Parts: sequence; structure tokens; C-alpha cells
Amino acid sequence: MIGTFHGSPEGASYVLALHLVGALIGVLSANALVFMAGRVKNLDLPRPYRVFSMTVGVLGPLGVLGAGISESTAGAFERGGVYSWLLWSVVTGVLLLASNLRRPAVVENVVA
Repeated sequence: MIGTFHGSPEGASYVLALHLVGALIGVLSANALVFMAGRVKNLDLPRPYRVFSMTVGVLGPLGVLGAGISESTAGAFERGGVYSWLLWSVVTGVLLLASNLRRPAVVENVVA
């Protein structure tokens, strides 16, 4: 919905509303996932990573709330809601790669 309906205030009001609904669904869903990843204790994730995840998951929606403060700063706050979970994705990817580099490679015998 975000890509299909432009978020410009100069367009038709229903187009902007559809854009905003799509953005809200995407940002809230992504940040909820990030927050829940930090809350799940049985994944044996390191505590700093869990705290980071929960913090990012809370700051993202707060950025979206800040978008309503002013029309001139709405875009910056909206991006804060999106960039929060993108930052989490990058950090998670780097940590996964780093943990795989520390493990010894397992070679399996393959019988043809």
C-alpha cells in the first residue's frame, strides 16, 4: 500500500489515508516482531541483544507517534519508525554471521 498510494498531502485525501494505513501496519508489525524477539527468553539470546531488541521495538512506534507533531517533520519521524527495525535487522545479521564464523566448520561425508 505504501508504494502504490503516494503519501503526499497534495493528493487526494483517501490516497494519503491508504498510504498512512499501509505504513502504520508495516511499521507496527515490524517493530512488534523486533520487540517480541527480545522478550522470548527460551531462545537463549544474550541479555544485551534482548535489551537492544526491546528498546528498538519500543522506539520505532514512538517515532511514528512523533510524526503527528508537525507536518514538516513527519517524514523524519516516520523514517525513525522504519529505520529502527532495519537497524535491528543489520545488527541481527552481523551477530549471526559473527557467531557462524566462530564455529568450526562441519564436514559431512556424502556417499554418491
